[in-house]
Amino acid sequence: MSKDKIADYDGTTAGNNTDIGGISIAEGMLPSAVNNSMRELTKQLGAFANGTDAIDALTVTGAATVNGAFTSRGIDDNADANAITIDSSEKVGIGDTSPLGNKVHIRTAGSATSVNGDAGLVLESDDSTRCDLQFMGPDGAFQSIYFGDVSDDNRGIIAYSHSGNNMRFTVDASERMRLTANGLTFNGDTAAANALDDYEEGTWTPNVINAGSSSTFTDKIGRYTKIGNIVVASFICNNGNTGTAGGNLALSGLPFSVDLGSQFISIGSFASNGSGENNGNIFSQLIFYDGGAALSVQKTFVSGTVTYRAS
Repeated sequence: MSKDKIADYDGTTAGNNTDIGGISIAEGMLPSAVNNSMRELTKQLGAFANGTDAIDALTVTGAATVNGAFTSRGIDDNADANAITIDSSEKVGIGDTSPLGNKVHIRTAGSATSVNGDAGLVLESDDSTRCDLQFMGPDGAFQSIYFGDVSDDNRGIIAYSHSGNNMRFTVDASERMRLTANGLTFNGDTAAANALDDYEEGTWTPNVINAGSSSTFTDKIGRYTKIGNIVVASFICNNGNTGTAGGNLALSGLPFSVDLGSQFISIGSFASNGSGENNGNIFSQLIFYDGGAALSVQKTFVSGTVTYRAS
């Protein structure tokens, strides 16, 4: 076979290389053949060097360094510095020459020296406030992270719906929670009216007074939990009194305004020093009775818990 390019030559047995580009270089060749074969060989070497002479197959047993751009059917490498490293453990580092983790380490910047060894993907940045993972797609698309095993590829899912603008959480292959613009819903419920849009805990300053009077309490402690529009508020007023003795008490300072139209007000507990009974409407007045007649009282300690609907 005519040796028309460098890859055609036998790199094992020199005796098999009997021509250069079809010019015989066998024993007894003419002097002109020497000149012509050398010209052909230098042409082939030049074509090999500048990349116009393709190599059908190449095996490199030692280290190979490419100083210029490298292009193959699947890779177009024009980098001017080390961009990707594959180490002896087949770990891949992008922007990192000593990849950490179990398989792929992408470093935009940073100096981490250790990560969880089971992490198949490590993202690293030296930004003091963030390290981001971006999902992009067409308008209205779903974007999801799947958690699966050999028997079920979607055992758990975290997904965002761009068409509905909601975040969904799937556990054991069933949707258990959805976060929408209206709040939080459960078990696939999509009704806006059923969405939980608020949860908070805090403190407030209660005051219990005889109507038309002023209290002298120095210790006023209140705590609340608000779930949606339902408020559970507890309170203690101590070291003082409810003001001028009278026939009713009023509670003020509630952490949220009362929805009076809901008619939902519940007193879970009430305690004070002295005798009497709770008439059941602490927001307008709390009247103490004895034998059917209202008592004139002055309390020096009052505590309780109320539940109501906030407006």
